[in-house]
Amino acid sequence: RRVHGHRTMPLYTPEPDVCHELLGHVPLFCDTDFTHFSQQIGLASLGATDEYIEKLATCYWFTVEFGLCRQDGELRAYGAGLLSSFGELQYCLSGKPKVLEFDPKITALQTYPISEYQPIYFVSDSFKSAKDLMIEYSHHIRKNMTFVTIPTSSKWKSLRASPIWRHSLMKCPT
Repeated sequence: RRVHGHRTMPLYTPEPDVCHELLGHVPLFCDTDFTHFSQQIGLASLGATDEYIEKLATCYWFTVEFGLCRQDGELRAYGAGLLSSFGELQYCLSGKPKVLEFDPKITALQTYPISEYQPIYFVSDSFKSAKDLMIEYSHHIRKNMTFVTIPTSSKWKSLRASPIWRHSLMKCPT
């Protein structure tokens, strides 16, 4: 498996690579708040329309892959696409690209290139705040069914729900 880009595009590799997975994704999944944020994107997708799946995938792109956060007032990179690319890591923190506050309603509509540095990045105050914003955003996703956690197990139950039921189910503790 290739662990670096092709000689014609050395800073980009279209196929998954070991550096990206090990340096980018693995360490973040040791952080509980990040894990809950990432899980929220997945939960929001359950039963969602294709339109919203695309929007959630865009939020994933700008967070899990290319996200920035603040730590002690300074920008820090956490997205796996940034952590596994020294060139884009330097670029995203250089002040050259546009940096906006993470807001799923806005982030979900942003277009992005997949084979060059991002012209725009989104920053969160914390993984917890990003998760809270994603939960709020997920309340507005059109779904043909709702999924709830069965509190005494790690299992999920799918419910075909009317809008009234859907509103009450969103308030169930997870």
